[in-house]
Amino acid sequence: MEHLKALLFFSLLSVPSILAQILSSPCNNEVLATLLEASQGTEWALRMIDATSKFPDGILVGNIDSMGHWDECLQASNTANIEGKYCKVVATYQNPAIFSDLEYKRIERFRSPKAVPDGTALNLNFALCLPRSCNTDDFEIVAGQLLPVLGNSTQVSAKVNPKECFTLDTVTPELDAGTITVIVVFALLIALVVASTFLEHVNKGGTIIKALCLKTTYINLVSVREGAFDCVNGMKVLSMLWIMMGHRYELGVLSTPTSNRVLAFDLTQEPLYMMLGNAFLSVDSFFLIGGFLLAYGFFRDMKRGNKFDAFKFYIYRYIRLTVPMSVMVIFYVTILRFMGAGPAWYPTIGSRFIQSCETHWWAAVFYVNNYIGPMTQCVEQTWYTSVDMQLAWLSPLLLLPMHYAPRAGKQLAFLVVLLSCAIPAVLTYLNNYPWSVNLINADYYDVLAYTFEVYLATHSRASPYVWGIILGYIMANNPQKIYFNWKTVALGWLLSAGTCLTVLFTLSITYQYDYVYEPIGATFYGGLHRLAWAIGLSWIIFACTKGIGGPVNAILSWRIFSILSPLIYGVYLVHFMIIGVQVGAKKQPDYASHYDVIHNFLGDIPFSFAGGCAIYFLVEAPLMVFLKAVFKKQRPAGKETKGKV
Repeated sequence: MEHLKALLFFSLLSVPSILAQILSSPCNNEVLATLLEASQGTEWALRMIDATSKFPDGILVGNIDSMGHWDECLQASNTANIEGKYCKVVATYQNPAIFSDLEYKRIERFRSPKAVPDGTALNLNFALCLPRSCNTDDFEIVAGQLLPVLGNSTQVSAKVNPKECFTLDTVTPELDAGTITVIVVFALLIALVVASTFLEHVNKGGTIIKALCLKTTYINLVSVREGAFDCVNGMKVLSMLWIMMGHRYELGVLSTPTSNRVLAFDLTQEPLYMMLGNAFLSVDSFFLIGGFLLAYGFFRDMKRGNKFDAFKFYIYRYIRLTVPMSVMVIFYVTILRFMGAGPAWYPTIGSRFIQSCETHWWAAVFYVNNYIGPMTQCVEQTWYTSVDMQLAWLSPLLLLPMHYAPRAGKQLAFLVVLLSCAIPAVLTYLNNYPWSVNLINADYYDVLAYTFEVYLATHSRASPYVWGIILGYIMANNPQKIYFNWKTVALGWLLSAGTCLTVLFTLSITYQYDYVYEPIGATFYGGLHRLAWAIGLSWIIFACTKGIGGPVNAILSWRIFSILSPLIYGVYLVHFMIIGVQVGAKKQPDYASHYDVIHNFLGDIPFSFAGGCAIYFLVEAPLMVFLKAVFKKQRPAGKETKGKV
């Protein structure tokens, strides 16, 4: 211990006089007392200095986050009520000429986009541990004195966000009335479910008791019977896992402190990333499945003589999807803040998760989340649910003409598909947008604009959904088995695999560091890749349903997929939060590698499916029983969308 004290005291010799500038009076006194105690080897004062960041190693490979030591700082205190206060400091280095001959082109990717227009700034994140009496101005003054200057032409400035300052008694927020109310309601719901399960077990249950009984819900979940579209269940589960993997790369590597961030971006240059991290296409898989199941159910019911009931069609679907989502919104704005703490908690959870729901909860509940911008979405991943709901609301404009005037209706559907391909193609060409969401070779603002105008926009994402409607129409009107010779079947599988693999791996061209933007290629890919992906997957659904799926159908129709499929909507709602909590609670940067991502992803699976089970057993399953009772147990058109995300 004495050697450690000597080492920390020696580090004080390199600290310039921080009192050359005026600190606030309480802060000034406590800083002097801390330095005096540290010079005498007092442990609490040395801990405060030890917890402060030192200039990090490995800046040239992206180690731009030196997070100090969170716990050591907050626990540093003495008997005179001098306690540690932890603040994150953003140090902006302008004109860092020291990097000009090295790897600055790769490092500048991590600058703040708001720093300076010409991009000659680099942000490094540090942590200071000072007495709690110091305010943010004091922290900025001290940081300005402590931060080293990188070359004669470099200018450095420090900025502290008050929301990223913490003391031991402010780490955990106080319970407010709203949070207490939510906890009580959730506890009562759990108690009600447990009581219903007991009553049903002793044969004293009615309709409501059965709806809330865990045993009944479990039996219904696992008692799945073989169906015509079992392959779709496998596609849904595998697509959900792919989404989770993609979000683990995005939130857990590319958007979080890592000690090798430049090298982490190098991971995107490898083919493995295209297979694992390039999960944007999995959303189009769900659009295809959603449109297909909706249309198939509609045309099947119409052929049976059922009439289209608009009230049931809209109200049933809205309630069915909105209640579980509302539970997540409430959870975000109340309980989520108590699930962790750390230097990365505010930017990851406080700002991105909680504040977005506090201000824009209505956008998620009313399904306009995709049109309010990519930076302010509540339950961020539900932009997909907004697009899906909007497309479902508009689908009768295609479904009814396709039923009553098939020729005109089909022409209209194909026209909508073409328009939904043309719109993103034109926007990409006119604005020089990237081929798809690209964090490597695209300008920060171009990515934001592309995300808002193309990636999130319903009119640009409709082609897979409408193609699914066309597929549903074909399948509903041709329910019989179709027999092909082996050459036709082989050609179908070859074209399907070739199309999907081409769409998947072509994007890797634009991720290469030496890629030069090519507007024609971006236009064609941006306009056609979603439809091409949907067409490739359509053959899988068609072939598996018609008995020519072979081993693919055998895998996708596994019983476990049919059991897990109803849980997928709940998994979709909770998985991003599961990843976010783990990332936000980090107290030191990680080292990014494919192995670490896969390792963390495998850990996300049980937590996400456990959350999905909680939503299904406590909310979704009872809700569906009540809705069937309200709608007299008549299945509305589009009922087959149950369980999809």
